[in-house]
Amino acid sequence: MWHKKTPDLLLLDIAMPQINGMELARRLQHGQNRPKIIFISMHDGAAYRAAALEVGAIGLVSKGNFVAALLPLLASLVSALSPTAAP
Repeated sequence: MWHKKTPDLLLLDIAMPQINGMELARRLQHGQNRPKIIFISMHDGAAYRAAALEVGAIGLVSKGNFVAALLPLLASLVSALSPTAAP
């Protein structure tokens, strides 16, 4: 079902049933409409963060620090995607 949707943003866990979140991100990056991806995971090591960036994610948020880390990341994404006002 995921391949029939065209979301702008996906929040993915690394450990998911049926397909690993990293593998799903890899597959989505080969599609025509590539969504922004943020991983939310209990895995918070440098290796997981590097792997997330390698598959095209814009970040990884630890479940232990979910609210404090996700909101600034979303705010920066919205700011980056918002058109700037012309002078």
